[in-house]
Amino acid sequence: MRVILYTEQDFLAGFLILGGIQHFVYADFVAQLVPAWMPGRHVWTYLTGVALIAGGVGVLVPKTARLAALMSGIMMFLWVVLLHIPRALADLGDTGETSGVFEALALSGAAFILADRRRLRLRRRGSTQAGA
Repeated sequence: MRVILYTEQDFLAGFLILGGIQHFVYADFVAQLVPAWMPGRHVWTYLTGVALIAGGVGVLVPKTARLAALMSGIMMFLWVVLLHIPRALADLGDTGETSGVFEALALSGAAFILADRRRLRLRRRGSTQAGA
């Protein structure tokens, strides 16, 4: 029997890659979520899709995992501030919008935690090599 172990970076990468693909498959829907004051709604939709896919692939590559997780976390946190909070405040009765705030906040936090864990792992690896 073979046991497959998945790590937090595998799950985050899966979310980012699938979310990026969905930005292309459901581009018209996602474009409606972009605030009206931002020009080029479809451009932002596609750019975000590319950024999500790149972040997911980057999280899987050890040399880029920390930076990819950090940048993905920043991007998702910006969604909280620029997209989700204003939408939730515009309709306080819409629980879907309110849960979107916390969903994006949790995912950005997960990306920040992964980035910090990679930083600590690199620091430990560096101190072990220096002492050898």
